[in-house]
Amino acid sequence: MAIDFEEAFAKPESLFYQRVEASIKTNSKKAGFTSATLDDVRPGSVIVDYTVSSTGVNTDDAIRTLEDGLFSDLGAEFSIVTNPPLRFEPAVVFTGERFKVFCIQADETVVVGEVSWTLNGTPLTARTNPLTVSPLFSQRTSFYKCTHADGSVTGVLTVKPRPQLNLKPLSRTVGCKAGEESVVELECCVQSPYEVQLNDTTLTAQVIPQQDGIKCKRYNYSRTCANGVVPLTCEVADYPRFKKDLTLTFSTAPLRFEPADVFTGDPPFKVFCDQADGTVVVGAVSWTLNGTPLTARTNPLTVSPLFSQRPSEKYCSYH
Repeated sequence: MAIDFEEAFAKPESLFYQRVEASIKTNSKKAGFTSATLDDVRPGSVIVDYTVSSTGVNTDDAIRTLEDGLFSDLGAEFSIVTNPPLRFEPAVVFTGERFKVFCIQADETVVVGEVSWTLNGTPLTARTNPLTVSPLFSQRTSFYKCTHADGSVTGVLTVKPRPQLNLKPLSRTVGCKAGEESVVELECCVQSPYEVQLNDTTLTAQVIPQQDGIKCKRYNYSRTCANGVVPLTCEVADYPRFKKDLTLTFSTAPLRFEPADVFTGDPPFKVFCDQADGTVVVGAVSWTLNGTPLTARTNPLTVSPLFSQRPSEKYCSYH
């Protein structure tokens, strides 16, 4: 507060102390905090230190609501100036990440010299600035306070759960006929409250009903078949550093039949699904016959004898 300090301000029985304390408690309750205490009133011009506690609220929003309430309530009587809060790097921290807390002055420069720290009211042994914090592996809200020669600075950090992305498929080679449209179904999921998005904004997402806290979006990627590779990325909205890449490889390489010529009544014949380089695909594949999916997942596909002359179109897709 930009007013001259008086020793009486620091006494709990003074009207000033009681007025400020009442405002802090009233506005902290409105903001959703469970408790609030006025810790100290000290010179410089007048600096008021207070602590608030919460469970289950969005602390960033709650702090803004609290500060707005204090400005509205006390600003008419006193000229209020707030110190910038502690600076966290990165600004948003997820479980499993190391981070730093910087103690800064009113002009937003980093404090030089020894400082002392408290975490949730408990003193820490560290005296360095910045404070380096080891990775946390559970979601939590922490209240940090730094005290230096010219005052103190506080800050609140909520560690967010790390997004867990699931993308289907991660890679797929699509066998198709040159010039014809080929469609591949993609699905990207992440746990609530995060949202996912595909980097190709031309595709329309089908939102799948949430199950067990998992939110998914389904996309149909369509392409006129030609040999080529299409890279796609599924990422967490607002936090694109969490992502998974997908590669679609389209191949017009024909299937290989053994024997090459098949006659009615011949013994079972085989159909080989080959990659673009001519080598046989290893692992499970999916097959269609004249557009109808088959249950077989083996490569090669073994086909029973045919007893009538017929043209058949077969395609294979594989991961």
